[in-house]
Amino acid sequence: MLPTLIDFAGNSICQKEYLEILELILGGYIPTGTSSKFLEEYQREFGVGKLSRKFNASDPAMKVTKIVFVIDAQSCSLPKALIEGIQRAIQQHTADGQLKPL
Repeated sequence: MLPTLIDFAGNSICQKEYLEILELILGGYIPTGTSSKFLEEYQREFGVGKLSRKFNASDPAMKVTKIVFVIDAQSCSLPKALIEGIQRAIQQHTADGQLKPL
């Protein structure tokens, strides 16, 4: 099975909109073929927090098991905000990978 690649380049992962999307991606809630544009437009139309109601079933095969950072070698800085955002998103899941209740 080929990996799914998601690029958050240019987006502030600290924004609550991207944190919600990241939480759902990490837990395997977003089906294959769902575009990030669709997720962003759905949030704009219905509000942050509504994606977890639309995508409420986790697929174990879609859960994220590895995260790879690609950064510009000339920048010499780690994406600290992105790393912190991922850590916060991971903390929103229970030990069995389900989203914690709000």
